[in-house]
Amino acid sequence: MDDAISVIEYETLLLGRHRSGRTLRPSDLPCLDRSAFAVLSRIQAEGPMSIRRLSEVFGLDLSTINRQTNSMIRSGLLAHANDPEGGIARLLCLTPEGERRLSGERAANIRGLERVLLPWSSDDISAFAEYLRRFNSDVESLANRPFPAPVTAAPTGGS
Repeated sequence: MDDAISVIEYETLLLGRHRSGRTLRPSDLPCLDRSAFAVLSRIQAEGPMSIRRLSEVFGLDLSTINRQTNSMIRSGLLAHANDPEGGIARLLCLTPEGERRLSGERAANIRGLERVLLPWSSDDISAFAEYLRRFNSDVESLANRPFPAPVTAAPTGGS
């Protein structure tokens, strides 16, 4: 089992490297950085969020989240919104440009994955998807920071 865990450690390193965007897609396409992709995805999944809430869900200090979100505001990906429940905290929401860029990023990621998985059988793809979902779910449970399922995700079988 130790050998298998070493292989998993190495393969997750490679997976993270490939996610950087340039391996699975043409280098001329603009790519959101990893933190922007994660923050935009979380806000899209949960709706407008405060800096404090983002800090909690990502387990990062307020200054880091503030710096990252300020960059996304300057880039036109996020905007401030008032709390619809009347709270005093300003919330962050995706702008139309943020929605467009996030959607484009996801589409490019999917096209890249489709190219890689083209020779795989449907059963292999389904099994890989289930193992990856289970792995991520278990990591999130240990960290006590579950990421909401995408709105468009199809329900999966039991774990």
